[in-house]
Amino acid sequence: MRSSHRITSLKHLRQLIPPPSRMLAKRIQSRLDHLCLEFIRQASLVVATRNPQDVPPISSATSVYPLVADGTGISILNNASADKLVFTLPPGKDTWGVTTSDSSGGQVSLYFLVTGVGHGLRVNGHYQIEPVHGQLLMTVRVQTAYLHCARAASRGELWQSVPASPADSAPQDLAALLADCRYCLLHTSNAEGQSQLSPRGDPAGFLQLLDDGHLFLAERPGNKVAVSLSNILEQPTVAVTGLFPGRPGWLELVGTARISDDPHLLTLCTVAGKRPHLGILLSLDYWAWRPAPALAEASLWTPPSDDLAKPDVTPFARALAEHMQGTGLMGKVVHKVVDTVVKRDMKQLY
Repeated sequence: MRSSHRITSLKHLRQLIPPPSRMLAKRIQSRLDHLCLEFIRQASLVVATRNPQDVPPISSATSVYPLVADGTGISILNNASADKLVFTLPPGKDTWGVTTSDSSGGQVSLYFLVTGVGHGLRVNGHYQIEPVHGQLLMTVRVQTAYLHCARAASRGELWQSVPASPADSAPQDLAALLADCRYCLLHTSNAEGQSQLSPRGDPAGFLQLLDDGHLFLAERPGNKVAVSLSNILEQPTVAVTGLFPGRPGWLELVGTARISDDPHLLTLCTVAGKRPHLGILLSLDYWAWRPAPALAEASLWTPPSDDLAKPDVTPFARALAEHMQGTGLMGKVVHKVVDTVVKRDMKQLY
């Protein structure tokens, strides 16, 4: 389908998305520093995804949990450290099909969200799930971690608009779900199996369902690192996790992706008069609505109205500058530059 518009090489990709500045590499941490741990302590939701090519057909590659300790979600044990996170999973059968008598392990990507905060935290590493005293413990050995900007959440108005009456029943129609979707996480991996979770957000319906059954997802302006797109060139199997504010579940899509600059498809994704330069064309292998009552019970989707009750999270620009240059004089100089760039980017979402 539309093979003449397929992007098949990194060279071609970089003709459309120029490489990022070298300074951006400094934002990637090999351990969880105090800013990452601060974000995790305030997090209200974590999405955990395994490489979909390693998952049996129709089984879930994704788990979505509220970070609460009341038995409906999961909690992070107090021994979280720079190189390790330990989670207690809900009792019974975990979404990944692991029970209290099983063990499981492999590569995992985590994405942490704080209610009312636009930016998120990406963590990649190796997980091991083991039964301990009748509980399931998931240990994640951290390999990389970094904060992700708020542009996707802002485009999709993730925290600005929550339905007054959440839908309690599991939707059966993919087209209707896609028409409501305005925020998702794209999971990709490279040839070595190293994975990434990257947020995507736009007005509702931005995951275009085409007449032939394919899906098309526009690639909006970002940090130009283009890890997800580079991964697709190496390993085309991807998973998409759609989150719906107020709804007790999530949409999981798994399929084979390719990068396209088809002008007809790009025109379908025009927003505010801006047409994207390229997008991701997805051939679906399967999709499912994954019920999760805990997402509704945890009241994740309503940001605090009282300023005193809002999460105490270091602003994105300051955190990013500190990641890059520390808290000294150079860090303060970089903070001013980063703050200017972040404010510009938030005004130029498309």
